[in-house]
Amino acid sequence: MGTSISICPNHDRTRARENTAYLIAALVGLSSLAIAVTNPATAPSPSPERAAPPLRQPAALAAEPAPVRALRDPVTTAALVHVVLIAIDGVPARDVLGTARDPSMPWMPELADMLSTHGAAIGRPGSGADVRASGPNYLSLPGYTEMLTGRPSSTCADNACPQTTTPTIVDEIAARFGGESTAVVGSWQLLRRAASRAPDTLFVSCGPDGAPSHELLANTEYRPDAVTAPLALRTLESRAPRFMFIGLGDTDELAHLGDRPGFVRALTAADTVIGRVRRIVDAFEERGEPSALFITSDHGRALSFRGHGAAFPESGATWIAAYGAHVRAAGVVAPSAPRRLADLTPTIRRLLSLPDDTGAGAGAPLEELVELAPTADTRRAGL
Repeated sequence: MGTSISICPNHDRTRARENTAYLIAALVGLSSLAIAVTNPATAPSPSPERAAPPLRQPAALAAEPAPVRALRDPVTTAALVHVVLIAIDGVPARDVLGTARDPSMPWMPELADMLSTHGAAIGRPGSGADVRASGPNYLSLPGYTEMLTGRPSSTCADNACPQTTTPTIVDEIAARFGGESTAVVGSWQLLRRAASRAPDTLFVSCGPDGAPSHELLANTEYRPDAVTAPLALRTLESRAPRFMFIGLGDTDELAHLGDRPGFVRALTAADTVIGRVRRIVDAFEERGEPSALFITSDHGRALSFRGHGAAFPESGATWIAAYGAHVRAAGVVAPSAPRRLADLTPTIRRLLSLPDDTGAGAGAPLEELVELAPTADTRRAGL
């Protein structure tokens, strides 16, 4: 979500006031959702003016989760029943996967454990080829559009894009399995423009619209992750969709303010959500429904932290992690060729036995992360 002046110089005062309003809402959300950093000694110390009150988890997230199974059955090529994609807005790989020199992940204990049991990830700086948003303007709507359509958008270059007219993976799955088979829950209202070309016909809850906090957050584009996360978890458990997209955004909101300690707390709160989703995925598997979880970010950040966009080429670098059925238990992988956000949707298509997009510019399945069934074309060719 591009909100800094350095990225979007044409924002007017009204937009600035809106930014302030939903930033405050995000801070309130963090006070109830985020949990303490696993190793506080490694986290930046907040300045006195940014010191936050003690953090606590809401009841919806505070229950002690069941232990995660460390081992899974061997990978098969049967189609999956459920796929979940989580996007954490504006988080560079160095803050999630560490670097080749320092691979520690102190702020992401759930993700670190996931990768050490039956997960895989690409994008760690210094470990193989890059994973990037295609850009060239590294902003949220272009990033979400790319990851959900499986190709860079030729019509969405900034955060003022109209509703997508290109079918997304959400539309494809709904057309194949029915409208009840998908769900999209996100903190940022404008995400609905990238989620589906017909969001009003599907389960799409983005921003304050329809949220329990709607009256508190009226006339803003954002609802805090503290509201979005419990809604997303309830939706995943109760509806058990074939495909669910969860968009968390407090990280980007706080980074634009230059609040590094708040960003770290938001990232650890997002990690808590990853852990809860992981356990739901395991529950699906326990009842015989093969499932997978993917986690990524729509873009990275400038080295100066606050900004992202065309003026900061390094903010195009991102990352992708995976867990569950068909996922290679490989930890952090060093890809031999560059990867991009457009490669997520082709991977999900293959996992759900949907037709490949063979058009120019389409992404390619992430075979470094998952073992995929061959297409009809490769089977006919004997490959």
